[in-house]
Amino acid sequence: MTEQVKHILLIDDDDINNFLSREIISMHLPNAIIDAFTNPQEALHYIDSKLNQKQTLPDIILLDINMPLMDGWEFLKKIDQLEQRNHFHTNVYLYTSSVYHEDKVKAKSFSTVKKVFVKPLTKEAIQEMLAG
Repeated sequence: MTEQVKHILLIDDDDINNFLSREIISMHLPNAIIDAFTNPQEALHYIDSKLNQKQTLPDIILLDINMPLMDGWEFLKKIDQLEQRNHFHTNVYLYTSSVYHEDKVKAKSFSTVKKVFVKPLTKEAIQEMLAG
């Protein structure tokens, strides 16, 4: 795998999933910058703050679908609005423990979503994300 520095944002309400994803990513991309949030609203504030300060945004967002405070679908609507207002694009990959056909169809309605992966994160999924 190539040694490219990537900034990856993990958004999952489960700390254990964030920890495992961080570990798997770090094994395959040791130089990656990884930020993790259990609250999607905090992740939106983080992105908005980076935009306001003209800082570099994450290259990849790994987003869980089912979360209690704000689900992945609501997050996607908000990130789409931010992208339209601020003219940027971030690749979002949904990762979830159970993928329903309806979720895959719904994911295609968001221009930011590149693909849906089933947890846990794998080396192959990381390679696919890096390929874009």
